[in-house]
Amino acid sequence: MLALWLVLLFPFLMMAVYTALFVGARMLGGVRGMARMGVLAPHLFPLILLIPFAAICYDSPAKQALHSAWQLRLTPPWCLWMVIGVVTGTLLFQGESAFNQWRARRAERLAEAQAETALKGHERHSNTSGVAGLQFSPWLAPFQSLLVVCLEESIWRVFLIGAIASQWELPQMLALLLSSALFALHHLYFGPATATYKGFSALIWGLLYIASGSAWVSMSAHLSSDLLAWRRLGQIARAQASTLLERQAQEAANQHPSHLPHSPAPTQDASKSYVQ
Repeated sequence: MLALWLVLLFPFLMMAVYTALFVGARMLGGVRGMARMGVLAPHLFPLILLIPFAAICYDSPAKQALHSAWQLRLTPPWCLWMVIGVVTGTLLFQGESAFNQWRARRAERLAEAQAETALKGHERHSNTSGVAGLQFSPWLAPFQSLLVVCLEESIWRVFLIGAIASQWELPQMLALLLSSALFALHHLYFGPATATYKGFSALIWGLLYIASGSAWVSMSAHLSSDLLAWRRLGQIARAQASTLLERQAQEAANQHPSHLPHSPAPTQDASKSYVQ
C-alpha cells in the first residue's frame, strides 16, 4: 500500500524537486547556475525514478508481477506483438510530430496578427515548457531513454494498473485511465500540450500491455517513440544553432559593413536540410 501511494504522489514530488532545484540554482548562481542545473537535471531524472521503483521491488506481490511482466517469451505470437509495439510507437511519434507542427503553425498565425511589441512580449512569456531549461547529451540520450522507459513501464503500467485494480477493486480499464492521467501529470513539466499527448500515448501503451500481458511490448512502443523524438529534437537543435549563427553573422555584417569581404549571401538550404 505504501508503494501505491508513493507512485500516486510521485508526479507532485517530481514537480516539487525540479522547481526547488531550478529556483535554488537561480538564487545561488544566477543565469550560470540555471545553465549548470539544465545540464544536471536530465541525468537526475532516472535516478529519481529509482525511488518508487525501489519501493515497488520491496513489495513482494509487486515484485512477482514485475518478474512475470518482464519475462521473455520467444514465441511467434510474442514476436508479433513486439513488431506491433514498434509500429505503434512509430505511429504515435508521427502523430505527436503532426500535433506539434499544427501548434507551430497556429502560433505563427497568432504572431503575424500581433504588433511588433506584442509579438516580443508573446515570445517572452508564451513558452511554458520546461524543456527550454534542459540540456541533453546526444550520445547519452539513447541509454537514458532505455533506462527511463524500463522504469516508467514498470511503475506506470505493470505496477500501477495492477495495484489500482486489485487494491481499490476497480475495473482494469478504469485503472488504465487513472494511470494514464497520472503519467500525463508526471510529464506536466514539459508543458500542458506535451503532457496531454503523453497521457494519450500512455493509454495506448497500457492497452498493449494488457492485451499482450508483457511489458516488453509496451516498452517497444514507448522506446521507439522516445528514440524518434530524441532524433527529431537533435535535428531541431542543429537547425536552431545554424539559424543563430546566420543571424549573428548578419548582425556583424550590418554593424561593420566595411570590414567584411563582398560575397554572396548564404542560402538557407543547409540549415533546412534536416527536414528532408
